[in-house]
Amino acid sequence: ASAQTPGSLKVGDQITGPATVVDGNSIDIKSNRIRIWGIDTPERGAGCYRNDRRWKPMDDSESALRRCLQGKLVTCRGQRSERCGFRYSHPCS
Repeated sequence: ASAQTPGSLKVGDQITGPATVVDGNSIDIKSNRIRIWGIDTPERGAGCYRNDRRWKPMDDSESALRRCLQGKLVTCRGQRSERCGFRYSHPCS
């Protein structure tokens, strides 16, 4: 992969590096916000009750992604760019 300026990914670019988990389907690699293609997780703040206890499924999905990526280099290729807040998302495949 070529060197990337933080936040400069374009469609088709590949990026590799350690990932920081943002939520259950988004990561940051080298200051690029990346939404993983094909993963749909509950919205932050969504909750329900399970076994008479309050359950926040987003917390579980975020923890699961963190366990999967811990200590690994992650490679993503931008499939499309979407405006989300102040950063672009690059779904990975």
